[in-house]
Amino acid sequence: AAGNLGSDVPFSLMGGTAIGVGRGDVLTKVQAGPALHWVMTPNPAGLSTPQVYRQLDVMRVNQGIDVSALEAPEVPEELLEAIATGDVTEVAKLMHNDLEIAAVAMLPELADTLVAGRKAGSVRSMVSGSGPTIAHLAKSAVHAEQIATRLQAAGYPSIVTYTSNSGTRLEN
Repeated sequence: AAGNLGSDVPFSLMGGTAIGVGRGDVLTKVQAGPALHWVMTPNPAGLSTPQVYRQLDVMRVNQGIDVSALEAPEVPEELLEAIATGDVTEVAKLMHNDLEIAAVAMLPELADTLVAGRKAGSVRSMVSGSGPTIAHLAKSAVHAEQIATRLQAAGYPSIVTYTSNSGTRLEN
């Protein structure tokens, strides 16, 4: 039922760290270690998730890739290990989003936000999901606050957050 509200709703309710397949609503929990600190920079312009997927398919077809033959990507064991141990440098090196090129092609100003994140000191910046939010990985909570301050000074309103091993909790 939660999936009818959007693919990110089941994840938000489950919480923790998970791998999503399909629309992103079929979730498998993965072991997570210490919290990872992030700065999220939303873009006021919207992007349609189905349109971003279609754009990626078009870009792949234009590169001669048979999109009907593509299989679901596997998450590298090294990335799962880096998440489990809280190794920010390895997470930054291994994290990847196939949808980023399509999202940036559809909303080119996202490239400016990615560059702004790097200039602000992020360990790695990348489009979150199908966009238009950009996720900037930080070394620590203090580092995340510094990145957010620099981004806001550069005209990019941002939100500091961190990973959690629990989902949404409702209390009376």
